[in-house]
Amino acid sequence: MPPNQIVGYADDFGLAIADRGAVVMTANWRQSDQFSASPAQSVGDVACAVGVARATGPVYGADASRLVLVGHSNGAWPVSEVGLNPSPARPEAASCNATSGSLRPEAIELMAGSYTQAANDLVASVPADEHIPVMIAQGGMDKADTVTAARSLQTLLAANSWVSKLVEVPTADHFGILSAPANLDAVMGLTAAY
Repeated sequence: MPPNQIVGYADDFGLAIADRGAVVMTANWRQSDQFSASPAQSVGDVACAVGVARATGPVYGADASRLVLVGHSNGAWPVSEVGLNPSPARPEAASCNATSGSLRPEAIELMAGSYTQAANDLVASVPADEHIPVMIAQGGMDKADTVTAARSLQTLLAANSWVSKLVEVPTADHFGILSAPANLDAVMGLTAAY
């Protein structure tokens, strides 16, 4: 793992979801050239995590055909690109453990994220029969541009007939959204529905 890689800050979120009955796997990814990866490699790392979860999840009681991929903050970017794209980028073979099945999840949740033009383009161009459910969770105490980005993405998703929902928690900040009960309920709703 490259130096300065962020590890573990979302563990409490994962444990809270697991306490509610879901099988949870957390994954790290190389975040751009700062961590020795191109944008394509960053997205490939997240696609790898989906395939590895499908391969190993059943050992822990997970249903590999009902995978929800979640990304927070900068992690929302590759999660949106893997989830919105019907044909997500394939990881480099040497950088990924054994995978199984599709590298695209059945649903995604994006928390307090920033979204690229590529995500907007996917929302507008992917045929309706290739849509998956999208949940956006956003704290009202986060930076104003992050709150605006969440609302704009939800508007774009709705305009293009994606099954989507924006969960806003007025009292949550950038990291507080991870433990907000409304957000935890929304993630569990995704895991139960898809």
